[in-house]
Amino acid sequence: MDEDLKPLKEFDVEGIDKAAKDIVGDAPKIGWGEIFLITPLLLFVDFIELMVGLLEFVPVAGQVVLLPVSLLCSAIGLLVTGGVQAYFFFKHIKNYTFLLVGLADSIPLISDLPLRTAGWLVTVFVTNNKKISKITSQIPAGKAVKALNELP
Repeated sequence: MDEDLKPLKEFDVEGIDKAAKDIVGDAPKIGWGEIFLITPLLLFVDFIELMVGLLEFVPVAGQVVLLPVSLLCSAIGLLVTGGVQAYFFFKHIKNYTFLLVGLADSIPLISDLPLRTAGWLVTVFVTNNKKISKITSQIPAGKAVKALNELP
């Protein structure tokens, strides 16, 4: 039985991680293709939410149409936000900004602003900027001040 597990015990995970890092090099975690695909999608969802938010101010007809359109828009927004969260999860990206924006998106009138798109762009900037990424990666451990002092 131990002979069957011997190849697994000798499996060099750290060596594979190092080889993968040598192949990928210093490539950003979020590439341009992903930015060009996800940003218009988030802009579209934010625009639709803005239009639904403006329906509130249309007398009678807007009020009648508001409930079903608002429910549909919320469902689409949840699907898109869930997809972006899954993307961050599978890419091993800490997305505190996008989560905070999701909370702010639940506040009335503020939710009409394009917060999803803003949160996405800030997360892309923070993730792809090495200095900021180094600081934010240590925030949960409480080492952010030490990381700031170590910057050149």
